[in-house]
Amino acid sequence: MTLDEITKTFVASDGKVASVALNTVTVPYATETEIGLVSKDANGVIIDEAAYTKQDASKYDFTLTTNNGYVNGTKLYLNKIADTATAEITYKSGKYDQNGKAEGNVTSGKVTITAVDQSAVSNFDVRIDDGNKSYDKAKDDKKIAAKDTKTAYFMIKNADGKEISDYNKYSVESSDPATLMVGTQNDISSKKVSVTGVKEGTAYLLIKKDSKVVGSVAITVVAEKAVATLELDKYNVTLSNVIRRSADVNVTLKDQYGNDVTSAYANDINVENLTKPSKAAGNKFSKTGAKITFAPGDVAGDYTFKISYKKDGKEVVARTIVVSVKDTTATKANSWKLNITNDNVDIKADKDNYTDKVVKAEVIGSADGADLYSLTNVKYVVKKADGTVLFSTVSGTTPAKAPEAGVFTVTTNGALSIKVSGQSQPSYPANGVTNYVITKYLEAGTYTVYAEGVDNVDSSVTAKITTTFTVKDTQAKATAEVKANSVDARATTGSAVDAVLGDSVIVKYGDYTYTDRTDYTDAHAGLEVCSIEGTKNNGSSIVYNNNAATVIGKGEGFTVTKVTVWVNVGTDDVPVWLAVEVPDITGYFSVNK
Repeated sequence: MTLDEITKTFVASDGKVASVALNTVTVPYATETEIGLVSKDANGVIIDEAAYTKQDASKYDFTLTTNNGYVNGTKLYLNKIADTATAEITYKSGKYDQNGKAEGNVTSGKVTITAVDQSAVSNFDVRIDDGNKSYDKAKDDKKIAAKDTKTAYFMIKNADGKEISDYNKYSVESSDPATLMVGTQNDISSKKVSVTGVKEGTAYLLIKKDSKVVGSVAITVVAEKAVATLELDKYNVTLSNVIRRSADVNVTLKDQYGNDVTSAYANDINVENLTKPSKAAGNKFSKTGAKITFAPGDVAGDYTFKISYKKDGKEVVARTIVVSVKDTTATKANSWKLNITNDNVDIKADKDNYTDKVVKAEVIGSADGADLYSLTNVKYVVKKADGTVLFSTVSGTTPAKAPEAGVFTVTTNGALSIKVSGQSQPSYPANGVTNYVITKYLEAGTYTVYAEGVDNVDSSVTAKITTTFTVKDTQAKATAEVKANSVDARATTGSAVDAVLGDSVIVKYGDYTYTDRTDYTDAHAGLEVCSIEGTKNNGSSIVYNNNAATVIGKGEGFTVTKVTVWVNVGTDDVPVWLAVEVPDITGYFSVNK
């Protein structure tokens, strides 16, 4: 839904109860605590909430009993730590079979409520999200789809509201493994565990210390993910039988929760030519994953194709696209355009994205709506949104600084190739696998391309055209924990600036941790700094490059303003190394006297 150019996404409820659960399964001992029910639909949308005894009795049965305390109206009192109560909730559908037996009812089953000591710990929280994140970077979500596996990230705070440091003393288990399973590694020393939704319903992640339940968080298992929408990046394509260039159309599939599931279901994308066979010379398309490539060659005219997602042979969602094939006998252009290929590119790098990402610009001459030829004598200027010139072959326009070799290339056929990101050095073997090193040459933003090209047929005509392209970067940033702002020197002269940071901080990116600290044993690797910006306490700028690094002497320090470090944004099987910014590393660091 869009209002005043602000887009909001919401999930509508069908009003059908799919799960019922308690509002909590842990209560402070010796304290009256209100117990209630929560019912949700298959998408995890809350339908009803009600305290014990306050529910609509025509819709819900709600029992609550204990031998270790008492129930007072809506509240439960348990005498001491580890005392328990038992509750059960049943949603009554109001439907019966021919024998008078209730059907369609939804029950929580018998659920145990445990008394805990909350004087030492005041807050437990969990966020469910994909891997390669941390609690503060994960979505604030407490639901998972059936048959889906994700990561549960934990945050535990003490009575003073500060995060605890001894996560290794805690473990977690599911209150109902038939609904929600916890992975084989159930200790939370790494502040996370793997969880899998088994069936729709609600289960609790029970947090334990010394084998006793000390906290709980309700997790809703919603309906299994299913493709709900199919979108194309373009719905009209024009092809020329003269220049004979193909055109790519990318398909995006999303589930009912708005998640992109294209890669999981790409093999089930189908393409069908709806145009009468008498008009078409053949089905001029090919499919690779979620990319459909349309090629010229058909009789000139408009062709309608249906692109659909099918499950078990049945169509679920579909879109149509019109492919216009143009032809002409003209040999001289009367109109020109600056064509950009890959004009909305995302430079995120990961295990599936470690090859060069290139934006291509070329001036094309057309006549009668058909592209005739690509101009071969073309000059270009590329600018950032603020007007800074990055590249130019136009006389009188000079780049602010010399562009890096290989980033901007004008080919012999007059096209401009812009490598926005890619492998900055050859891949290399290490630990039995191939490693890739990626560099991002252009940052996220909008770029302007100006071209002036001499027509191939009529050299008296020079086409001058301007257009734009966009670079996106959805890469996550690394996080860091500063363990010390002052460290001992590594040598008698002090420590290099990168060594000071390596001994001071713990950097995390996804599942990997990097530090040189000797008191931290779970690091994936030592901290390898790529760049540092800052000022030494004598006023001089920090120097850090392949040839030199500022040395911080004993008793000296420096202020950091920006740091990038090398991290693996891929996996152990496909390591992809990228220098990422670490916003958490700022402030003053020093070397002890």
